[in-house]
Parts: sequence; C-alpha cells; structure tokens
Amino acid sequence: MDAFGPLNITAQSLAEEAGKVQRKLEAGIDTLREMDEVHFGVTAREEVWRDGKTVLYRFVGDKPATAKVPLLVSYALVNRPYMVDLQADRSLVKGLLERGEDVYIIDWGYPDRSDRFLTMEDYVELGVLDAIGAVGDDAKVKEIHAMGYCLGGTFLAMAAAGLSRRGGVEGYEHLPSLKTLT
Repeated sequence: MDAFGPLNITAQSLAEEAGKVQRKLEAGIDTLREMDEVHFGVTAREEVWRDGKTVLYRFVGDKPATAKVPLLVSYALVNRPYMVDLQADRSLVKGLLERGEDVYIIDWGYPDRSDRFLTMEDYVELGVLDAIGAVGDDAKVKEIHAMGYCLGGTFLAMAAAGLSRRGGVEGYEHLPSLKTLT
C-alpha cells in the first residue's frame, strides 16, 4: 500500500500538488512583473496639526465642502491611513469629499522603539483629544463627527467617554456622531 495515513495521500498526489503550487507561484510572479506601478494615497491633503509623529491632515477636494460638521477619521495605530484613499476609483475619502464632507484624518506615524513608553492615555489625550480641538479650530466649528477604525476607533470611544465625563475639550462637550469599525 503506497498511501500515507488515514487521508489516503499518495506520493503521486503529493507530486501533482507540488507541481500545481509551483505553477501558481510562477504565474503570480509573472503577473507582478507585468503590473504597472500602483499609486496610493491619491487625494490631496494638507497638514493641519502635528505633535511629534502624530499628524492631522485635512483632505482637499475638487470643490469646497458643504457639510456644516467636519468628519475626523482616527485610523489604526499600526496600519497606514492611506488605506481609506487607495486609488481614485477605490477611495472612501474621495467619495466623502464628492458628497460635500470635510474630511480630516489622524496619521499616527510609524511606530518605533521611542514609542515604547506611550500609554493609552497618551494616545487619547495627546492624539485624539488634541486632534478634535485642532479640527474645530481649523474648521471654525464647535462640534465634529468622528469615525474610527481598529485601535483608532477604540481611542475615539475612550475620548468620547472622557469628553462626556469631564465637560469636554475647550468647548467640545461631546461628539455628536461616533462610528467605530473595530
């Protein structure tokens, strides 16, 4: 009997499977060689505020925003925020701008060894809450909408809880709309 174990795997079936895997890998490498360069993070943006590595950007659309309340996106801590602005035809940001939204995003920068002593409180206090104030100052409004993704959403939820408990951040008593994708 030339089968191995209860799955009835033979030397012939293993060789065939290895051949299939090799052909798939070769086809994948050929596809990568033929691909054009991909440009991501295509929507224009301007720096509004910075604290160390943390940067708040405001996206610039083709037409002025019509929304009265801006949207702050708190993206994941480790992933890159350009994921919401991959390409012109695959961009959450572009879609929001086309609908008249005024979109800001927090870029936490690239984490490195110097961040090892930062606490959750640092990210909430010195990141999210300061960014909320910077969005309000830049847009000249007293309320904002917020959307968080992954740990950025957790930071936003913590900030919203803190805002309601301590009376706000320089006049921001609450976030009227908070959406998290965690």
